[in-house]
Amino acid sequence: MSARLHVRTKTFFERSLLFLSVSMVGITLVSVITGGQLSVIAFGQDKKPEIPIKSSQDHSVQDKEVSDAIETLKERASAQQTMIATLITITGLYAAILSLVAYTRLQQMKEDTKDAINDNSKRINDAIEALTTQVTDLGNQVRADIPAIHGIGRKLEELLAQMERRLPVDADLTTQDKYGIFSSENFEQTAIDEMVINSLDIFNIKNDAAMVRTVSRLYSSLGQFYFVRSTYHRSKKDSALADGSFRRATIYAEKAMEIDPNDPVAWRVRGAIVSWEAQTLKENMNSPEYDKKLLGRAQHYFSKSLELDKQEPGALDGMAWYLSETGQHLEAVEYSSNIISSAQTMRLAHQRKYLLFAYPNRAKYRGLAFIGLPENSHKQETETIVIQAIRDDFKDGFDLSRKLSAQQVYKNWLSDLIGSHIGFASLCTKHKIISEIIEEVAISG
Repeated sequence: MSARLHVRTKTFFERSLLFLSVSMVGITLVSVITGGQLSVIAFGQDKKPEIPIKSSQDHSVQDKEVSDAIETLKERASAQQTMIATLITITGLYAAILSLVAYTRLQQMKEDTKDAINDNSKRINDAIEALTTQVTDLGNQVRADIPAIHGIGRKLEELLAQMERRLPVDADLTTQDKYGIFSSENFEQTAIDEMVINSLDIFNIKNDAAMVRTVSRLYSSLGQFYFVRSTYHRSKKDSALADGSFRRATIYAEKAMEIDPNDPVAWRVRGAIVSWEAQTLKENMNSPEYDKKLLGRAQHYFSKSLELDKQEPGALDGMAWYLSETGQHLEAVEYSSNIISSAQTMRLAHQRKYLLFAYPNRAKYRGLAFIGLPENSHKQETETIVIQAIRDDFKDGFDLSRKLSAQQVYKNWLSDLIGSHIGFASLCTKHKIISEIIEEVAISG
């Protein structure tokens, strides 16, 4: 296209130059002829005629001849002036027409150039689109032709199952003391698993609808692992390792949501990390209040998780925490009750992580809601009902801890729970709730 445009441009300028040359020659010839004629006239006027001396009788004849000659010269001069004016007018018109033609041709060249550029741009876009299609087809062909790639979905599911067994990050590992008992072999294997998972981007696995959920869960597992590692090092006052692990946990949680935006677990994990960040910041700043932006983000993640799965136990637990920390204790009781009501369908790992602690948490929310009531007769009437409900929650929690062989874990959680809320601890002590429950459990064996 550029070569054709170059030839067309060259031809136009050659023709234009030829046309201008011919025109200039014509104008020059006209000028020469006109000038010559004027010179002859002028020469004839400057030459003095030799008039013979004649008699007085010839004077009249001579005067008439001179008058005729003068008239003839006047007519010739007038004719020459008319011809010159006409030539000047024609030359001006010709120049105007020539300029108009040149302008028109230049405009046409401009439009032709635009068309050529647009045509080239379209060809480039078509080439890019074709190349993208070829690359995508090539990737699909590679996954279809190579057995190892074709069966990668099954391999990833096996890897996820192995990680859940080796690093139960969605169960007991959330307790800080569990991280410290892992063997060095488990840590080394986790490092290898992490490299394998991060290499999945090479195969563009996230575009395979059949595998996005598994890949998302793998990244969520890595996020939870580093989250727990961060809490462990935080408890050991090792801020450098704690901060590094926390940042990596955040990256992996974000990656899980990016790969599968419809995975409720990914949103719940992200919410848990943000809520822990809010708690840590509050403690480090020794502030009586949370950072409102962090609380808002945590609430957003938990809500999104529940939109995708209204029975997601981690999101229910997170929302109960958020509501209680913002003074909405009765609403928090409802979310804890939802966890307890789904006990029959909850898998064992989630029973140990969420269900076991939903009972004492609900008891705490009940107590805080009661303490916040105004002093009146209705509060006295409500007290008996609330105390009995708290006692039942504690007892049911103890019963479940025996079934799960987690009595000591439950007692430690209960002790921390009561010790962190002075008002709730005073309420329990006043009614001897804890001592009666412990005695009852001890008797029942």
